[in-house]
Amino acid sequence: WSRSLKLGSRGADVKDLQMFLNMCADSKVANSGAGSPGLETTYFGPATKAAVIKWQAARGVSPASGLFGPLSRAKAADLQASTNVCGGSVVVNPPQSGPVTAMIAANNPASGTLVAGQATANLANFTFSGTGTVTGVTLKRIGVSADATPSNVYLFDGAMRLTDAASVSNNGSVTFSMPSGIFSVNGSRTISVKSDIATGTSGQTVGMMLESFTTSSGVVNANLSGNIHTIASATLATVSAGTVTPSGATLNPGSNVTVWQSTLTVSNRDVWMKRLSLRNVGSAPANAFANFKLFVNGVQVGTASGVDMNGYVTFDLSSAPASLVSGSRVVRVDADIVSGSSRTVQFSLRNAADIDLVDSSFMVNVTASSTPWAASSANTISGASGGSLTIEKDVTST
Repeated sequence: WSRSLKLGSRGADVKDLQMFLNMCADSKVANSGAGSPGLETTYFGPATKAAVIKWQAARGVSPASGLFGPLSRAKAADLQASTNVCGGSVVVNPPQSGPVTAMIAANNPASGTLVAGQATANLANFTFSGTGTVTGVTLKRIGVSADATPSNVYLFDGAMRLTDAASVSNNGSVTFSMPSGIFSVNGSRTISVKSDIATGTSGQTVGMMLESFTTSSGVVNANLSGNIHTIASATLATVSAGTVTPSGATLNPGSNVTVWQSTLTVSNRDVWMKRLSLRNVGSAPANAFANFKLFVNGVQVGTASGVDMNGYVTFDLSSAPASLVSGSRVVRVDADIVSGSSRTVQFSLRNAADIDLVDSSFMVNVTASSTPWAASSANTISGASGGSLTIEKDVTST
């Protein structure tokens, strides 16, 4: 803080002060409503003054007058530089124990500007270390925003979406129950918290805190806060898909068989495709496929080795995004079909979060419309006989 703050002060530094006070149980500005964690404001009112007085009295700052002046600012700076931000016996981030611990990731996104209506904004990254399985994660919305502002919240591991969309509850919490085995840690593993940003939210601020997580040893309180992001308004590019083919066809085993194709219509401006994840909702097993290839207007732009344990094939194009120029673009996925006789194939983009389409001007993700994108009927892998095999004894054998 570069100035003293007192009753009636306004500004971003007042909000920073409220966030600082809210980090400690004994100096919260409010338990709910304006000034409470996640709902900090830029106005220094009576509740903020009362919180400062409690904070000063508990930390030996005299006089405990409610003026956040030079002595208080110096004390706050000392605490921020220590391992115990709250001072005394109150610790903002209690020590973690158990098979898995968490911390803010080294690649945690810096504070930045989001766009109202954008898709899968990266709000925070957390690194889990140890050996064990995380079965539950609880997040807390922070910033001056409504519970509906993060309209869909997901957990990602790199390009892989770990969870379906979750909503923020009326107390600002987001709770995930993890499917068995999907979030195992052996060493370290970094997850990203991503969320769609609701329209009409320009001017709000939003972020995510890792409040707690659950392992075999029980619930671990973390209270790790990501950075706060500001929301602006803009008109973004749009992307929609046409009919998906093949549909209701018989697919012969072999190389380079088209398993999904659609014409994407891009409007307003060009977009970059950085990721595409399709799920086979047919009955063919994962090992029926190999060597996936992704094409845009007939030009190969990506590869994927196979289908994962959840039935998804994911093309990660983050290092070399594919350009989708405004207009109509044919996107096609081919694969080798190596088994699965008489089983069905129906690849589908199940969720708008399964494709990363980046507006080329504003450099934020846009939401794909009218998902899921899937063929209307499943395709069947041919079960017909493919030829003959003759076995002869080697005349030189004994």
